[in-house]
Amino acid sequence: MFEPFSLAAPAKINLALHVLGRRTDGYHELDSIVAFASVGDRLTFTPASAFDVTAEGPFAAALPAASGNIITRAYAAAQGIASGRGKSLPPVAVHLVKNLPVASGIGGGSSNAAAALRGFLKVAGIEELDDHIMDVALQLGADVPVCLFGKPCRMRGVGERIEALAPFTRRRALLVNPLIEVSTPAVFGQLGLERGQSLGKAIADVTDPACWRNDLALPAIGVAPVIGDVLGVLEKLPGVSRCFMSGSGATCVALLDDDVETSFLQQGWWSVLTSRMAQAWSVQFSLRWRRSYDQPPTPAMRPMLCRNARLARSATSTCLRSLMSDSTAMKPVRPPSALRTGWMSNSIQ
Repeated sequence: MFEPFSLAAPAKINLALHVLGRRTDGYHELDSIVAFASVGDRLTFTPASAFDVTAEGPFAAALPAASGNIITRAYAAAQGIASGRGKSLPPVAVHLVKNLPVASGIGGGSSNAAAALRGFLKVAGIEELDDHIMDVALQLGADVPVCLFGKPCRMRGVGERIEALAPFTRRRALLVNPLIEVSTPAVFGQLGLERGQSLGKAIADVTDPACWRNDLALPAIGVAPVIGDVLGVLEKLPGVSRCFMSGSGATCVALLDDDVETSFLQQGWWSVLTSRMAQAWSVQFSLRWRRSYDQPPTPAMRPMLCRNARLARSATSTCLRSLMSDSTAMKPVRPPSALRTGWMSNSIQ
């Protein structure tokens, strides 16, 4: 028996996502810089007589049935891990509060799986993360290992090679999704890469955002043109230093000056605005990306998203751990000893 507890499943933000090519096994080779926002879903674990998954929240209706849910798969995976170590996993009732849009490029399902796996292993008495657990996480989904790691990092390969980055300084940001589900395979399909074909170059400098890009942005716009509309609106907001799409879309991110007004967005879009954070972008980055505009947005652009009560509830104050200082250094984290401290402690503040 265990005491009920909750874990966060934070939104994953791809600050950079370079597609290096398509491997001979059909998977795409990636190079990405990943951070996590404090906004996200939440899972509560309670003792039960039989395993069960329930859900609530603004996007719960879009989830698959419990039998096909990734949380159910994570429970089966955790049972296998526990059994292999001479431990048992008792029945657990999991309640998911689904705050993030599905198929939105911010790792909602993968983060749910990672939090579920963490929780189930905690119930089984397994508190340390190791290579075997990471390998099992990869079988659940390409983004599950990085969500299980849950800290700023560089992710390469198909998602299995993770290197920690120095903690990012915080930056105010706006996450916007037009409430259009985007299929990740469809977006990659737009690249049209043959097996063994190369595409882009790796990230040249993890400390310089001017070197970062998302190679899936244009393909995603081809699948869902409204993503281009979102980016167009965000880049015209006063005080935006950079806007970009996360993952395979459709969520877009605008990094903001502290004093910017952000109440004018297309009505019906989901959005989350972060709380005020310290400014930490380098001067060359601001000059590289910042744009100036003579006129503020027109009244037609200003319907406030908070007029919609459901979306207003999701407009919570969050902290996107988004940027790093010039002294950022990488250190490998795959050795188990580098992962053992605090890997269960990631939570929404």
